[in-house]
Amino acid sequence: MISDLAGRDNRIIFKPKTDTLEFLMPSRDFSMVLMELTRPDGSSTTAVIKTDGTGYRDTGVDDPCTPDWSWDNHYILLCETQPHGTRQLLRVSVTDGETRKLRETDGDVHLFSPDGRFIAYAKTRFSYGQIFVVPSQGGEPQAVSENARLVDWTRDGRYLAIVSQRSGSEALYLLPIKEGRQAGEPVFVRYGSFEFGRTTANGALVYQSTSPGGNFATWLGTLDSEGRVGGWKRLSLSGSSDAPQAPTWSPDSSQIAYATPNHAAGQNTWVVRLRNIASGEERELYQAGAEGMFCLWAAQQPKLFCEQYTPQVTTELLAISIDSGRAEKLGSLPGMRPLIFRSHDDRAIYMQRYPDSELIRWEIGTQQVTTLDRSPGLIQAPGIASPDERWIARREKGKIEIRPMSGGDWKPLVSLGNTTQIAFTPDGNWLLYHDVDTAGKQSLFRVATAGGQPERLGDFPIASNYGYLWISPDGQKIIADARNPPELWLLENFEPKQQAPR
Repeated sequence: MISDLAGRDNRIIFKPKTDTLEFLMPSRDFSMVLMELTRPDGSSTTAVIKTDGTGYRDTGVDDPCTPDWSWDNHYILLCETQPHGTRQLLRVSVTDGETRKLRETDGDVHLFSPDGRFIAYAKTRFSYGQIFVVPSQGGEPQAVSENARLVDWTRDGRYLAIVSQRSGSEALYLLPIKEGRQAGEPVFVRYGSFEFGRTTANGALVYQSTSPGGNFATWLGTLDSEGRVGGWKRLSLSGSSDAPQAPTWSPDSSQIAYATPNHAAGQNTWVVRLRNIASGEERELYQAGAEGMFCLWAAQQPKLFCEQYTPQVTTELLAISIDSGRAEKLGSLPGMRPLIFRSHDDRAIYMQRYPDSELIRWEIGTQQVTTLDRSPGLIQAPGIASPDERWIARREKGKIEIRPMSGGDWKPLVSLGNTTQIAFTPDGNWLLYHDVDTAGKQSLFRVATAGGQPERLGDFPIASNYGYLWISPDGQKIIADARNPPELWLLENFEPKQQAPR
């Protein structure tokens, strides 16, 4: 949809019949929209459409990068994964769909300069690293910054807006660029949080910043013998709040373990910490270099099963001793495969693979992989499966459906219009979820996996429905992760005045 900033004058631009809209990027003048769609079979494509609802065109490209527009709206930049695994940067014509291969790339975000002569790129828009500029018609890339995040070009093409901590705190800078090369030291603009930014057609910078409490908040709730919420309190965990910290409960429900980025120790450094719920005391258990990390507490052994993602896009599986912190490598699998839970006998780990909506069981001893389901709409980890290994869940046509993990038919459980936090109880008898009650209050509900009417259990601590739930093995405590709403800012007249030629 499109509307004015006050939320009025809403107009539908595009309503998919069977596909799911995953991502959108409007052109800088808001005359067109680039969309990423997931088909019912789990495959993805990109498409463009005018904001008057006409001119729909499917590119047929499953883009693993962040797509972008040229400033004149003639082209879009997309990536395509090649058969041997590398990424090819493509320039696709919006008018006739003509596709030109530009170069192989290891970048995730690629931005046309306003005149279209150069492309700035970085491996990711959301972490610090090298930034490059390359001629759009071919040539060698030039590194223009070693440790910054790429935001966008300025409207006149004289600068790249970047985010850096060169002065000790995060701030926005303008990096002078001339003929595709760095042409001076970065110019300070202002301190603050800059998650994502985009220069508008008139030269202003619209940017998203983290709310003062961080990207994510973690809450601890208590559940009485009837399953009702006794209250919530904010749980202050160590490390970064850039992403959900995904706590895993100890079998006796007295401790949690969680993995978090440790930015003070360097780029892509993660640390695993243990926390005593009653006392709040914490200790560091393990530290490693990784692109991401997630852990599960073993059911019968004093250890954690952890996964860490490598720069080569593989998932390494570890067993980490609770007592010593010593790590033992169990194996590795290609791609990113989030852990969901472990079997009761600690012999297998359940994982999910994106974007194929695939649920697998990985035998630790033999490293044998068994696919349990490939249904489109499978709930993202960890809410996909019940801890007792009885149920798996998916989202289908506005409903949450479940079926036995061993196989069988899907059955509707509850109607939910939006994605939200869900979790099965340890015994698999209930599904808990976040929704709004008839009075408009944020609430925690449950519905029996055997079927029946939903029951309100109490309030929910935050309005955000993006996050996860974790219920303790004894069923007496619950942790909710939720994304704090970001702030949106408009920055104008921030470029240095251009000196008149002598």
